[in-house]
Amino acid sequence: KDIILKIDNELVDILEINKIRECVGENQSIFGYLIQSSLPKHQTDLDYYLISITLRDSQTNEKGEGCLYWKKPCYV
Repeated sequence: KDIILKIDNELVDILEINKIRECVGENQSIFGYLIQSSLPKHQTDLDYYLISITLRDSQTNEKGEGCLYWKKPCYV
């Protein structure tokens, strides 16, 4: 409920969230999250997906947002 995921401005279902530990330097690590989602029902003709995620920290109530363009696979 604290994560909103949109692909091409369409709300998609979050299927799975996995917490992982990542190395960021010698004896230093941070936690990251892998999120698996459904694809949007309406496909566009563009060569990329616009993926945007909005998060809310349930303890501090802070919000964060990020977005990226992901190139669609090209199968021959």
